[in-house]
Amino acid sequence: MSRIPDYAHNLSLKMSQVMDMIGVNEKIVMKRRRSNLLNESIVTVTHQVRGRDLNGFIFGSQIEGTTTLGLNSDVDCLISKNKFNVIQDWSEWVYGKRNFLMIRDEYVSPGYCLLQKLRDDAPLPEVAEVDDNLYRDRMGRILLHNTLLSVVGINELMRHGPAHSRQDVPGVSDNVLPFPVI
Repeated sequence: MSRIPDYAHNLSLKMSQVMDMIGVNEKIVMKRRRSNLLNESIVTVTHQVRGRDLNGFIFGSQIEGTTTLGLNSDVDCLISKNKFNVIQDWSEWVYGKRNFLMIRDEYVSPGYCLLQKLRDDAPLPEVAEVDDNLYRDRMGRILLHNTLLSVVGINELMRHGPAHSRQDVPGVSDNVLPFPVI
């Protein structure tokens, strides 16, 4: 059986004291959470006042309070467009929204899916011509490109998986364009 060493309690107390001295304590964590939740609200309201149906979400080490000054930790944010409806079943299709059907097949990496464009006026697959945001796959389905942020003119950002970030400004933000799934 494993047993906790006798010095573990003293080590834990010392570690807590050091963390408190560098600003990682419950009071600061709660202050950061409140501050970032306020920033989320400001981002969302700012977009809505400008007529954009968007929600902003901030997450990661900044809002969790698990970073300290001097680490230049970035801000992780999601800006979610509410006009999209990503569905897993045809019964979830919504009239008038941009509907996408989640598709998984043997060519899609674990944790990812393809998004098939559906018509806005009927629960049917889109059959129109493709554009910069869409492409036709080997089965003839019209799918959304996974490089959408690059396509919409944010080319100065460096791509890291689904996230885009600026490399010339340390600690700024990682940007992800999410699609809400109902």
